[in-house]
Formats: sequence, C-alpha cells, structure tokens
Amino acid sequence: MKKFVRGLAAVALAAFAAHASAQAGDYPNRVIKVIVPFSPGGAVDGPMRAIAEALGRQLKQQVIVENRPGAGATIGSEAVAKSPADGYTLLLASQTNAISATLYSKLNFNPIDDFEPIMLIGREPGVLVVHPSTPWKTVAELVADAKANPGKFNYASSGNGSGQHLFAAMFANMAGINLTHVPYKGSGQATNDLIAGIVPMAVPGSQAMVKHIEGGKLRALATTGD
Repeated sequence: MKKFVRGLAAVALAAFAAHASAQAGDYPNRVIKVIVPFSPGGAVDGPMRAIAEALGRQLKQQVIVENRPGAGATIGSEAVAKSPADGYTLLLASQTNAISATLYSKLNFNPIDDFEPIMLIGREPGVLVVHPSTPWKTVAELVADAKANPGKFNYASSGNGSGQHLFAAMFANMAGINLTHVPYKGSGQATNDLIAGIVPMAVPGSQAMVKHIEGGKLRALATTGD
C-alpha cells in the first residue's frame, strides 16, 4: 500500500488558464468570467471564488465565476476553448483536464493546445476516507474485507473520468480488489452521501475533507501525498 500512498501521480493540480493572452493596454476594461467546469460547492469552486474576489480588487474590474459542470469537465472546458481569444473568458483547470486529453477520443476541442496556462493555484493530494460506521481502521483491513466480499463495497467520486474516480480505480487495481464506482455530478454531492453513509468510501481531495476528518464524520486511512 505504500506504493499507492506515494505513487499516485494525479494529485489535484489547479491551473488558471485562458484560451489566449489578452492584448496589452487597457485590459481589463470589462467583466472577466472564470468558468469552473465543476458543480458549485465543490473542492475547487470555493477557492476559485475567493481568488476571483481578490483578483477583481487587484485588477479593479469585476471577476465572476460561472459553474458549467458535466462530462468530466469537458462541457465547461469546451465553452472556454470556443470563446474569443481575448482573455475575458478563463478556465479553472485541474487534473481532470489532463485526464480528458487521453480519456476521450472525440472532443470538439483540444484539451492541451486550446489553452494557455497563466498561473498555478495549488496542489492537493487525495485522501482515502471511509465512513466511521465501517469497521476499517487501516487500508489492510479494507483490502481484506473487499477481497472476502468482492463487488460488495461502493466508492463515490465527483464523476466519470475525474481524479477521484481514477484515484480509487487505481487503488483497487493495485490492491487486487473489486469495488463498485458510484459517480456523482460533483464533489459536493459525493461528499454529502459519503458523510451520510450512503457510500462507504472515496478518494477526494484532502483540503475539503480535513474538517470532516477532524470532526469525526469521516475516517482517513491513507493519502496520495506525503
């Protein structure tokens, strides 16, 4: 399991990207829109709203956040890719955008070439969390139970092809266990059902999970980072 803890490469990487650089001069002279290709209240939506507020003060121009979730972040990403290359429509990208480049063979945009990175917001490791009602106190206990009951246990994710999905799928593959994927339309919904005990486990980003772990609502078994 140490290899899983240290080896998962798809840590939550948020990059602030635009379709193209805006022309110098009077930029910005109107509202800037940042599209978040995930649902409101998710792990990246909250930080982006705080950043947008600070960015607006610095640029002396309104910066608004618009959520366009769905299809593994491709709906919102396509909207930005097809917008005018003037720097007024930006994208909050994550590891999901890199995943889309290899996961989907037919997209109406290029997940790599159609964007220009502006800044890195942060890196976030994933954390393997389980509901406190489960008997698992360690990864070894979870694996042993899953091997004894193949296909019995579900895990939640923020959607098909998301980092949360691939984190858990990679863990299951490395551990040699069979887990059932339950995709949600965003990390907010997935977290709610995880805390409610409707699904017993997930591998979400760690930042939003800390308060739930410290409050006893979830139990952490492993992390993808240090």
